[in-house]
Amino acid sequence: MGTAIFAKVRTARTSVEAGRVISRLREAGLHPVDLSMSAELSLLGAAVAFPIQVPIEEAEAAKEFLDACDSSNGASQ
Repeated sequence: MGTAIFAKVRTARTSVEAGRVISRLREAGLHPVDLSMSAELSLLGAAVAFPIQVPIEEAEAAKEFLDACDSSNGASQ
């Protein structure tokens, strides 16, 4: 079995926001990477970014799902 390759589908500004997004993706049957296992945690001054990653083969479905959630909530990103 090969090494899994992941794609970033969203970047959250807080760990709480990241947790919500990860939970939504799991409820939709997708397989996001746990924050503690994320290979990318970027620190820029005081800003912290929390990348939301899924297996590369789920990236398109995850992006579409999150965009649909944003649309139904009236959010724009």
